[in-house]
Amino acid sequence: MPTLHRILVTGSSGFIGQAVLGHLKKQGYIVHRLVRNPRQKAPDTVFWNPVNEEIHLDNLEGFHAVVHLAGENVADGRWTEEKKEAIFLSRVRDTWLLAHALARLKRPPKVFFAASATGYYGDRGNELLTEESRKGTGFLSDVCAKWEEASSVLEQKKVRVVHGRFGNVLSRKGGMLARLLPLFKWGFGGRLGSGKQWMSWIALEDLVGALDFTLTQEVRGVFNFTAPHPITNREFTQQVAKSVNRRPFLPVPAWLIQAVFGEKGKQLFLASARVVPARLLEKGFKFQRPHLADL
Repeated sequence: MPTLHRILVTGSSGFIGQAVLGHLKKQGYIVHRLVRNPRQKAPDTVFWNPVNEEIHLDNLEGFHAVVHLAGENVADGRWTEEKKEAIFLSRVRDTWLLAHALARLKRPPKVFFAASATGYYGDRGNELLTEESRKGTGFLSDVCAKWEEASSVLEQKKVRVVHGRFGNVLSRKGGMLARLLPLFKWGFGGRLGSGKQWMSWIALEDLVGALDFTLTQEVRGVFNFTAPHPITNREFTQQVAKSVNRRPFLPVPAWLIQAVFGEKGKQLFLASARVVPARLLEKGFKFQRPHLADL
């Protein structure tokens, strides 16, 4: 039985959340889900409504760890002002509400794990980025910085706070890679822009394993949740095409990406972030799939 017996998870219905939930249960944890739908009344659910700042402290007592993964999907839809507000509020406001509620408990959790993203670093060209690297610029970078700051109250309560800056999470069973594979099989997969931009990624299995690692080890602070070997978009395109026995299609010009997707295209698809998991490696975490070819 793990040292951490009871864990509360937000964002449990998403691609990453489902994998985390399944893994934690297999490891012997007693897992509960913090959900927004009041109609979900399963024994393992706890209700909250962050929009109305509704969260009952009694329901939060007794958890050894809280894993906070919830947040508006940044990849879905255009970045209208309404969408950007939803991205910001679902991360910053909701994290602030949850963290302050936990801080008011008689027995706060021992560990608070909060998702963040490598978008923190912004567009950095070929610069090698570790957890010590400075913040970047742009909407995503600003959101990530405020997202991480939102749980600072728990550090004052001696809670061990861990921020996982997620890279692109890859799996053939879901997420970005699963959506791209059919396009490549049909021969429509091509590099984005010049293809020289660095792409930081992590296999779903390694993300789940690294999260469990940070829960059980006496670590705190920021960790880059990325594979040890970032790749360029050109290399990614070639690897995925090769995996389905196809050749890469014609590249998609940068001007077209920006014309279609606007700010989102520039920050999500064309920005370069060569991020490495310096602290995970330093602490002894072993990656199962360190290379893209391992997927």
